[in-house]
Amino acid sequence: MTTMYISKLLLIVALIGVVLSKTDVPTFNKDSTLKAQNPAKNLDLSTKKADISAKNPAVSSKKSVASTDTCQEIEAAFQSVVEANEEPACRCMPKGFGGHDDEGYVFVGCTRQNMPSIYRALNVLNETNMTQLKIWNSLLNILPTDLFSKVRPKVLSIENSGVSVFRKGAFSNLGSRLQSLYLMNNILKNFDKHTFNELSNLEMLDMSGNKLSAIKADQFGPLAKLEHLHLTNNQIQEIENGAFALLKNLKVLHLAGNALSNITKDTFKGLENLEVLQLENNNLKNIDAGAFSGMKKLKVLDLGHNSLHNIQLESLPQLETLLLNNNKLQSMKSVTLKSIPKLSTLNFDNNNIVQIASNDMDYLTESRELNSLSFVANNMTHIDASAFRYCPKLTILSLQNNNLTSLSSVPKGGNGAVSWLKPLTNLKSLFLTWNQISVLKNGELNVIPSLEEVSMDHNKLGTIDKEALTGLQLKKLFLNGNELYYLPEGLFQGWNTENIYSVDLAENPWECICGHEWIGEWLRKLGDRSTPSGNVGCLAYHCGNDVEETPKHSAWITVVAGILAFVALLFLAAIAYLYIQETCGRAPIPLKRIPSDMVRLIPSMESLSFPNPVAGELGKPIIKPTTPPEDGKKDENDKKRVRFNGV
Repeated sequence: MTTMYISKLLLIVALIGVVLSKTDVPTFNKDSTLKAQNPAKNLDLSTKKADISAKNPAVSSKKSVASTDTCQEIEAAFQSVVEANEEPACRCMPKGFGGHDDEGYVFVGCTRQNMPSIYRALNVLNETNMTQLKIWNSLLNILPTDLFSKVRPKVLSIENSGVSVFRKGAFSNLGSRLQSLYLMNNILKNFDKHTFNELSNLEMLDMSGNKLSAIKADQFGPLAKLEHLHLTNNQIQEIENGAFALLKNLKVLHLAGNALSNITKDTFKGLENLEVLQLENNNLKNIDAGAFSGMKKLKVLDLGHNSLHNIQLESLPQLETLLLNNNKLQSMKSVTLKSIPKLSTLNFDNNNIVQIASNDMDYLTESRELNSLSFVANNMTHIDASAFRYCPKLTILSLQNNNLTSLSSVPKGGNGAVSWLKPLTNLKSLFLTWNQISVLKNGELNVIPSLEEVSMDHNKLGTIDKEALTGLQLKKLFLNGNELYYLPEGLFQGWNTENIYSVDLAENPWECICGHEWIGEWLRKLGDRSTPSGNVGCLAYHCGNDVEETPKHSAWITVVAGILAFVALLFLAAIAYLYIQETCGRAPIPLKRIPSDMVRLIPSMESLSFPNPVAGELGKPIIKPTTPPEDGKKDENDKKRVRFNGV
């Protein structure tokens, strides 16, 4: 048996020898550079291959095959530096991985590894071109100088890997090929201003989710082609004046989620080409006038979720979106916006602006392109009749979660209430959810024939004038959650129901009377365009086709009910009479004692505590038999029975 096992083992060894004799076994020099015993099959993935492919269309048409071949060679290289049963530290994924369809796409990923393993894997390559190299969820506390000396990615990502230190020249070997660098969610506190100097073609740098506390002057070096810089969710408290001055081509700067409290007029000096600036979720209390004036191409400015009590912005010729939500603004008089001609979206949500006076928004005379205006959750109680006179192109007005009680107000010097919506001749969407409006009058909504969507749900609406919606062609109407119990017939007269998208009348205390109820029938005609968010009450029921015959049927029901009631009364009277007669004619039954009643009245001799003359000889001791009587066993405490004559 042993001889047989040894023979099989020798056979296996021989087969392995044959396989190895036909395979090129890689060897490594001191620099861990992969070399093959056969020079013809040497792993050569240098930049020359990419250059040849770019110049030769015939080579470019074979990118898919080249991508697969490249990944196979990279995988073989990774496997060569680990034990036979050990998983390599990094893997290569060809076209299709991560949703990329580029024929030449090559992704190399390293995850859940330590520094030595990743270093050993990457340095087995030979200046290999790849589309993306991603290292995540690993342990790379320090990035050494030569970690990337043998790889040439276009995109490099090092995420969630505990990186805290860059050695000098850590990215130098990546050179001009690198276009995007992602260093998110590490523990970087600082870095040298020369760190990125060699990355001359870098367009995207994301250092979000680190622990940076300050940005020094020229810290990002002369990155002439950088367009996107993301520093979101760090701990930045200070930005030195001119810190971004060398980033002449920067278009997007994200600084949200930091601890900035002050912006000076020179903080963003040099950012003439910036288009998007995000400063939300900081602790901004002061912004110098003219702090953004040098940004002639700025389109989006987000200052939401800060502590601003006032704001003054001017000379922003391309600004389209300004977000001032979640600050501490208490009056529109504390807001000054000058020379912003292209402003289209303005947001004041979640401040404490309690009213909009007649001249509070006069600065919009220079912003005639305003399209969307929002004052959600401001505790607002009053809007002047002429407050929106400089918003002729406004199409969306959001006023949810306020304390407005009416859509009208008396203008200064006026004789009667006027709808403050009247100047908004192009308004299409009006949002008034969660206010205190109780009445909708004629001339409040229908002064804007362009209206398409009205949301007045969760108010206190109890009355709507019959002509309140005349002239409108609404596509969406939300009146749910109010106090409506009826709507005047003809309220929706003239509407083209084919153009309606959604109507919600749920959660109102509707009262329905058959023959006079019309709302339910109108909703049924809408079909699935009636979109109740809750219970519609009696509107869900149908009176039937015999509505016109209801009076005749009601009379018959009344007659039948009366007859049945009369018969029931006669029946009850007859029962009562019979009961009384039976009760009054019944003779009394004399009481009579029976012998057993007398037995119960005589106590046992043992319980008597005084002489009993009636007992006689019964007071003598009684000798109890030692055996029970034949008729069964009796309790020794049974009372004695006494027979009286005559009973």
